[in-house]
Amino acid sequence: MGGIIRIPIVKKTGIDSYEIISNLFEYQSFLKAREIDPDLPDRLRVFIMDKTNEDDLRNQIEIINEVELFLNSSKDSKENSYISIQIKNLFSTIEKLKADLSQLNENKFTDIYSLIDTKIPKNLSPLDAFNQINKPEVAQLINKK
Repeated sequence: MGGIIRIPIVKKTGIDSYEIISNLFEYQSFLKAREIDPDLPDRLRVFIMDKTNEDDLRNQIEIINEVELFLNSSKDSKENSYISIQIKNLFSTIEKLKADLSQLNENKFTDIYSLIDTKIPKNLSPLDAFNQINKPEVAQLINKK
């Protein structure tokens, strides 16, 4: 086949209307196949781009286009382009992992600190401690002994 079959990426432009962002060739191939064989399904699987994943999809489209250029270019320039793509992917993966790890650590430390704060008894002056003897929690402790 000489390449990768990709799912068309569309962006919603209206209630029932979409704009093809990437892989127009695959969409046109589907339409031509439907003309030849009307028994094929009348729907094509697509990936819908929305605001939450738009940046990621555009980056992915850019990388896929670079890979296609790499596959279609001469052997000497292939090595440089391929290494460039690998380095770009590596850096973006590392940055994402660092951000995820940082957020995870921050959340864990916050949880641990709040748990420790609830477990450590607070220092009370003798007068404050004596005034709390009538509280139900303290009274239960005194009655148990």
